[in-house]
Amino acid sequence: MIVDVTTDLQDVSISGSGKIIGGRYNKIKISGSGKISGEVEANRLKISGSGKVEGPAVIKELQVSGHCGFDDSLEGESCTVSGSFHSRGNVHMSQLKVSGSFSCSQSVKLVDAQINGYFKADKLEAEEFRLEGSMNISKELNAHVTDVILYGPCRVHEIGGETISIYSHHSRPGLFRALLSLFKSDHSLTANLIEGTQVYLENTRANVVRGGRVTIGPGCRIEQVEYMDALDVSPEAQVGNAIKI
Repeated sequence: MIVDVTTDLQDVSISGSGKIIGGRYNKIKISGSGKISGEVEANRLKISGSGKVEGPAVIKELQVSGHCGFDDSLEGESCTVSGSFHSRGNVHMSQLKVSGSFSCSQSVKLVDAQINGYFKADKLEAEEFRLEGSMNISKELNAHVTDVILYGPCRVHEIGGETISIYSHHSRPGLFRALLSLFKSDHSLTANLIEGTQVYLENTRANVVRGGRVTIGPGCRIEQVEYMDALDVSPEAQVGNAIKI
């Protein structure tokens, strides 16, 4: 349950270093280094520096500038990260915006995600997932729309959805091109299965690609493509077997 905005909840803050006991709050502000022990609910949590939450958390609005770690589950409406975020439990958010890194040891469920940097999770479910950077998803990425610009290695076991677009950073230059291209040479996606209604791929290595309209672009190495309506293969791509289904 998302916390309702109520005027009788108190605000609490840490400046420097300190600890907050879990409970229900209106606004929590950590400037410096702070820890929240136990289960916590808040309308807003703002961290400037370093923060750690040790119990299950329901945070309507989360803002992180620096580093934040959650030892348990996190639920809320919006999460904005400038820096790094890690959760050991499940994360369920409506809106996620990251400039930096986001890591979750369990499953992540979102409505809309915009990632500039690095994303890691065991499993991801979203309406729209847009990434400029690299990612590592151990199991499935399921989203109505998946749009990825590759800056560094991306590994996903399975990708499913309506529209799946994977672009090389050369064809869709983005925010991180100048910086990340200097340090990472492997700008590619590796997956076991990619399945969608419309699929466009560049710099992708996959065992099976299945879809309605499928485009295999430059830099791809696909063992088998299964398509229903149309298939377009770049001369700069390798496809082992193509089957119309």
